[in-house]
Amino acid sequence: MNEQVEFLEMAGAPVTEEEIDKICRFLVGRGWVKREFIAQENRLHIRRLAAIAEASDGRIMRSPGSPGYKLLSSSCEIAEVDACASRWESAGKKYLQQGLALRRRYHRYTRLAPQPTDQPTLSL
Repeated sequence: MNEQVEFLEMAGAPVTEEEIDKICRFLVGRGWVKREFIAQENRLHIRRLAAIAEASDGRIMRSPGSPGYKLLSSSCEIAEVDACASRWESAGKKYLQQGLALRRRYHRYTRLAPQPTDQPTLSL
């Protein structure tokens, strides 16, 4: 099996506590670390690394626009953790807004589109 296919299959497998612990140990005392470096050193696909961070219940910090991954520990500054959390919250709001915009446009389209005569229609 080719290596890329193996990486992609592994990216979707359930994350284990051992994988989370391994990356946490790797990040101890390192500050922010680029994802490519972590992935290379730990022989991981970057998608798998993202899945591990997501499954870590906040132990591994990352967010849109962050300089990489970092272990959340008592040495982290509150402002740094708050900024990371705020970026996730902001991204989440943007995703929700996009989903709602798609639904609104779809519903406008379906109201304006001609209805097939053999299908029952709602009369409002």
